[in-house]
Amino acid sequence: MSGKIVSMLLVVFGASGVAGNWYTGKLLGKNLMRTTLLYPIALAACYILLKYAGLSLMWLLGIVVLWGAVHTSGLIVSQILLTSEAPEAPEFANSLFVSFSNLGVTISTAVGGWLIAISDTGEIVWGGMLFATLALIFIAANFVSRAKSKVQSAVDVKQ
Repeated sequence: MSGKIVSMLLVVFGASGVAGNWYTGKLLGKNLMRTTLLYPIALAACYILLKYAGLSLMWLLGIVVLWGAVHTSGLIVSQILLTSEAPEAPEFANSLFVSFSNLGVTISTAVGGWLIAISDTGEIVWGGMLFATLALIFIAANFVSRAKSKVQSAVDVKQ
C-alpha cells in the first residue's frame, strides 16, 4: 500500500473510533456486563476479518471502520468497568486504569515485536487474538466472582 492509502486508513480508523466510543457509551449504559463481555469477542472478530477477509481496498476500508470503532471503545469499556468496581475511590480507580493501560501497551508491544521477529507481520493478529481471549477469560472470571460474592452476601444477610 502507498503512504497515502495508509494515511487515509489511519484517519478512518481514528474517526470510526470516535463513533465507536459514542455507541459503546450507550451500550454500557444499558448493560455493563453484556457490553464488557462482548468487547473482546468483537475485537477478535476484527482480527479474524483482518487475517482472512479479502484485502481489496473496499474490504479493508470496511474492516478498518469496524476495527477502529471496536478497538478505541476498549478504553471506555475498561475505564467504566474499573471505576464501577470502586465507586468510593474514583481517583484511585482512574489511576489504576491509566497505569494498567500503559502496562498493557508495553506488554502487547513487546509480544507483537516478538511475533514479528519470529514470523512476519501477517501473523501479528495472533497476538491480538491471544490478548482478546485472555481478556474474555478474565472478564468472565470477574463476573462469576462478583456473582458468587453477591450470593454469599445475600446468604449472610439472611442468617
